[in-house]
Amino acid sequence: MIFFGDTIVNNLDVKTYEGKIKRLEDDINKALNLAIIENDNRIENSKNLLMGLSHREREMDLLMEMYDDLKSIPKEYADGKLISDIIIDTANNLSDNGDMVKVKKRIEFLEEHFHMMELPETHEDFIIRSSIFQVFRSLNQFIDISKIISNISRN
Repeated sequence: MIFFGDTIVNNLDVKTYEGKIKRLEDDINKALNLAIIENDNRIENSKNLLMGLSHREREMDLLMEMYDDLKSIPKEYADGKLISDIIIDTANNLSDNGDMVKVKKRIEFLEEHFHMMELPETHEDFIIRSSIFQVFRSLNQFIDISKIISNISRN
């Protein structure tokens, strides 16, 4: 996610991460296949591993959705820095020590900021605004799934 945030701030092309996303998707699929085999063989704790990997797969889906949404936001978009900052802040706080409550409040604040803006005048502006709200939705879901994964790994 830090890559996505940096992409917006540094005016890089988000498409440069296509290969990384594909490799991540392949790795998750391989790990899921192995976890299914372990679960079928009734190896201890394999159910938790399988559940965790299923959640990782959902995180991967959310990253791909964010990738598609971020492609719709032009490099010169005025509020790109706000979006970038919240993506980077989310990524930096995903650890057990991170304060996701504050991050979620910042996401809510930014959503409200974008709700308060004047309605989009053009179709392109509407697509950009829609993409921004989708990124916020994906970030919230990503945070929720990360908490679930963290709880699974502790058990």
